[in-house]
Amino acid sequence: MSDEFFGRAPISRRQAMAATAAGAALISTPSAAAETLAGAVASVRGMAFAEIGPGTRTLIEAAAVYLDDLLRTGEDSRLGVKLTNGNQVSLGARAKLKIDRATLDGGGALTVDSGSLILDRPDPTKKGRLTVTSPYAVIAVRGTKFFVGDADGYGVFVERGEVQVSAAGKSVTLRAGQGTTISAIGAPPDAPKEWGAARIAKAIALTS
Repeated sequence: MSDEFFGRAPISRRQAMAATAAGAALISTPSAAAETLAGAVASVRGMAFAEIGPGTRTLIEAAAVYLDDLLRTGEDSRLGVKLTNGNQVSLGARAKLKIDRATLDGGGALTVDSGSLILDRPDPTKKGRLTVTSPYAVIAVRGTKFFVGDADGYGVFVERGEVQVSAAGKSVTLRAGQGTTISAIGAPPDAPKEWGAARIAKAIALTS
């Protein structure tokens, strides 16, 4: 049937081409979330990638990372990222970390699916709420530097500052020099205790 049958004027070839081009531009435009800068790569060793939606980018030094990126490291790889809010993240091998939120006041939310992480929040004046979620626990962060991962058992260790670790309906507060171990997913954290030098060294080596 012709366009006249529906009461529409026929469109010209030029109009059709313009409409097609506009549609293609709309489809190729990245989402707003993909354009929200969350930080940049400070260091990389081995292979590291960022995934958002169906796309994957290989990360190199100074490459941008974005809100909702899933950062992933390869075998025997390391990745350091400085977020726009000043927080610094170091990932060990075979780690997966999603940047859920990164706010300028130093707060935000990160989800670590696997691997080891050290998070350094160097500015103690930043008071924004920052949380790190892993399969084992939710960690509420204050001005601090801490490790989370499997170093002779899955645990959290605080080098500086203070964090609260919550799992299975129980919460413990860790201060500088203290750590906790979580025996399994769904288990509560152990009481805080001093970690030995060997375990601390192993934790640091996993991310450096």
